[in-house]
Amino acid sequence: MLTDEQYLEEYLKSFYLQFNGELAAIKDLNSNYIAVTNEYAKILGFKNNVELINLSDNHALTKTAQYSESFYKQDRLAEAQRKEITCLDNHEYAHGFDVLLFNKKPIINPDTNNVLGVRLRGHRPLMLSPIKIALDMQNVPSEENQHNLILGNFSTNEIELTDLQHVVLYLTIHNYSQGDIERVSAQLDLKISEETAKNTLKKLRHKFKASSKEQLISAARKVGLHIAIPAKLFKEGSFILSGYELQVKPSRA
Repeated sequence: MLTDEQYLEEYLKSFYLQFNGELAAIKDLNSNYIAVTNEYAKILGFKNNVELINLSDNHALTKTAQYSESFYKQDRLAEAQRKEITCLDNHEYAHGFDVLLFNKKPIINPDTNNVLGVRLRGHRPLMLSPIKIALDMQNVPSEENQHNLILGNFSTNEIELTDLQHVVLYLTIHNYSQGDIERVSAQLDLKISEETAKNTLKKLRHKFKASSKEQLISAARKVGLHIAIPAKLFKEGSFILSGYELQVKPSRA
């Protein structure tokens, strides 16, 4: 039988073996970090995981810190319910404005039944597309079945877009006129004027080496931008999800 201290010590050792290279962390009962991967520390603005140990979300070197109270309440909820919860975080990180899913799982010592903290695991969310489901049912090979909708910022080795460019291009691909973009963006509190949309499209044509809107859309679709939903289209903040059609990677034990 392991004491809580012994169990947590063993859990921390296995954590780095299981989650090295992923966005993952462990918090204690006060939401202070006691184990963190380098990848997780970097999205909060730290150079490495050591810098984040014994600190809380309130110490994040990015705007993430302004949601520390929400994170704290989520941690306590996972512990109180004694089951994993899923949260969608849509806000500024060290790499820019982005949307990520975080599974928050309470750490429970099976020998004492005590809750010792919470483990976080983050990843980019995928929205299940009806076309993807239909192709899966037909056993279409995965490499030929790239239809899931991806939420978050977008960049490749060749193309990197600003938040504004991503929003304007995504809406343009989906048949929104410049006037439509102005109206929709006003409703979403993004306030992109028709003139701004026009100038942004001009810069995008140059970026994609396209001489027309049609060529721009074609080039954007080839790199997957038609299924890459900009994070800025969603409300900023941290939200507990329940009943959403989101594909979440299964958590490890």
